[in-house]
Amino acid sequence: MPRESKSPTRPADAVVCALAVPAGLALGIVALVADTVPGQLGSILSVAASTGVAWGVGAGILGAACQRLLTAACAGALIMVLAVLTYYGGNAVVHIRPSAGSGYLVDKTGFWAMVAVVAGPAAGALGWRITHGTALAKSLAAGVLGGLVVVQGLYAWSPTRSYMFGGDATARVWISLLLIAAPLGGALWVSRGLRPAAAFGSLVCTSAIGFFLWSTAQSLHLLRSW
Repeated sequence: MPRESKSPTRPADAVVCALAVPAGLALGIVALVADTVPGQLGSILSVAASTGVAWGVGAGILGAACQRLLTAACAGALIMVLAVLTYYGGNAVVHIRPSAGSGYLVDKTGFWAMVAVVAGPAAGALGWRITHGTALAKSLAAGVLGGLVVVQGLYAWSPTRSYMFGGDATARVWISLLLIAAPLGGALWVSRGLRPAAAFGSLVCTSAIGFFLWSTAQSLHLLRSW
């Protein structure tokens, strides 16, 4: 008789949701610390830690560890919302950004918390899909999640973003390449033995569409105050 393939053992969903709490707090604290580092290194750390990229990837990882889709979505929302509240709450307490008034921080916190409520479950669901479903579905999910990270890399690549790296063009190019190459390699690795072509295609489409939408929002000043 053929042996039944055993699915990899995963922690209980309650454990994953519990881990989302310290994980979200840790992401917010790391982002706060990155903002205190001066010079070029601080600019690079801020791009890597004080953006939705790291937080979204964290939500995806938690989602991949869940057994149920609903739990994955909840864990994703929890980690991202806590990261937002920790980051902006910490700014209000320790005044890392002294030029930002209380009204500014309240507006930023409310806006990005609403974004986290939407993006967190989506990232968690994508992570869950990477470990559940057909080979095609897993590969497509890996590509989409990777493509969202690539959007940040493409955004940082633009010469108009050089201020994010202290004006250092070399640092801008290297961190941009990292944000593009790492998710591409990760998506292809996750989809190995499955449908790597589908993962690559969904990554390219997601990154292109995401970058277009983000650039359009910037040009229309929809994100000017955020």
